[in-house]
Amino acid sequence: VRINYTSWVTPTRIFDYFPEQESLILRRETPVLGGFDSEDYLAYRMWAPARDGKMIPLSVVHRADLDKSRENPVLQYGYGSYEVSVDPYFSIPRLSLLDRGVIFVVAHIRGGGELGRAWYENGKKNTKTNTFTDFVAVTRHLAARPDVDARRIALMGGSAGGLLAGAVLNLAPELYCGAVAAVPFVDPLTSMLMPELPLTALEWEEWGNPVESAEVYEY
Repeated sequence: VRINYTSWVTPTRIFDYFPEQESLILRRETPVLGGFDSEDYLAYRMWAPARDGKMIPLSVVHRADLDKSRENPVLQYGYGSYEVSVDPYFSIPRLSLLDRGVIFVVAHIRGGGELGRAWYENGKKNTKTNTFTDFVAVTRHLAARPDVDARRIALMGGSAGGLLAGAVLNLAPELYCGAVAAVPFVDPLTSMLMPELPLTALEWEEWGNPVESAEVYEY
């Protein structure tokens, strides 16, 4: 059996497992320069309450020697669309942030698939605002922690997560010192009104069809 393994703090490793011998052999590991040691970093789960009381799972990553007696900056990431689960993945560029004392947080907000089908369906079409308010609720939860500097929380999202970034910056601009909106999908209404575009008909399942529904158009 070939196994591909990674985590928030573990570079991709490829193993071969031989059931008869119960042996596991490391075949390849993604090299990381600069004296990297996975033991220098921590990754764990936290939970934050949404405005309606639902508990939102968070993935938290930082250096193991982070000084939690003082306030530290946060980069909060989110996606929350298409029933996509943000699974643990290793990032070499992220190490630069962690080594400078940044706490990296993934908010597994509604619209994603992390907690099953209902978690997705409560963050799409006419419940899409749950995706945005969940993200803001996570930020408020983090900002109240003694080890977080509430003045230095930045947000990041790409594509549908860029829509998240744009919506959140309009909902609660006072909570963020900066934002990265990568290839942001910030005008879904215009796109959904153009069925001649190659992806629009498929996207109606995610966002609703404003061509046929005035309710969807207004939302």
